[in-house]
Amino acid sequence: LQGWIQQCITTHSACHQDFGALPTRVIGVGKPGEEQPFLYISRGESFPYAALSHCWGSIALLRTMKSNIDDHENGLVWTALSQTFQDAITVTQELGLRYLWIDSICIIQDDSEDWETQAAQMATVYSNARVVLAATDAKDGRGGLL
Repeated sequence: LQGWIQQCITTHSACHQDFGALPTRVIGVGKPGEEQPFLYISRGESFPYAALSHCWGSIALLRTMKSNIDDHENGLVWTALSQTFQDAITVTQELGLRYLWIDSICIIQDDSEDWETQAAQMATVYSNARVVLAATDAKDGRGGLL
């Protein structure tokens, strides 16, 4: 995967572009084993990031709500994350990226104003990502990414 990304950056003119600003919220993934992932509120910084495309399915996924956003900023409990989310964090770390965007965690799910604002930006979020990870074979979060 690293090789494909590097090839894309070096051989495709569209991939030479500077990084766009981070989405409003992203997951700070840190380095493997060094820190707990946490919800990061961006300040317009420009960094490469990964985004996850996944099927919510029928199981309950970790979601950011008005009532838990402060908790999520302090850290996401690893065992509360679905297998797909755990795998996406691991892949993001292994790619050397610091940030990951996942819709259910990065959009406040019970805030209609935030949801509308963030949903309107989803195309930009995906198109500005260094890589979009797609859990295409997983029917829900139990299926994982790997």
